[in-house]
Amino acid sequence: MQCYTGSFTVQNNTGSTITNLVVVHTCGSSAAPNVENSYVDFLYQESLDNLASSAQTGLSSLPGIDDYWSIYYTIGSTIYYVTNDQCNYTQSDQQSTPSNNCVVLLNPTQVSIEKPLSAACSNINLIAGQNILIS
Repeated sequence: MQCYTGSFTVQNNTGSTITNLVVVHTCGSSAAPNVENSYVDFLYQESLDNLASSAQTGLSSLPGIDDYWSIYYTIGSTIYYVTNDQCNYTQSDQQSTPSNNCVVLLNPTQVSIEKPLSAACSNINLIAGQNILIS
């Protein structure tokens, strides 16, 4: 099965500096355990200022297999997250010019994943909870 390749960046529009940013993109792993290939793409950034963007991270996807995104970050003592939200990267996204980059937009209460050509995955609600420190 031929994979599609591209990239993603994260843009912080939360109004605050965020810390401990983790973005995980998966395709073909637990969502499709019988698929021969699977991909996990991972970004960690210790801090990201408001209105700043992360470095570009590569991503791989498979035709006909769902893509899932998990996003975690903290502002102060609150952790914000969304886990295993489906948003598929397509062949048309890969072929987009001049860029095949997805932008993960972090807003105060929601996340949107803007893809190069296919429809965006918008208004994904974030869950907010207290950061638990284990000593």
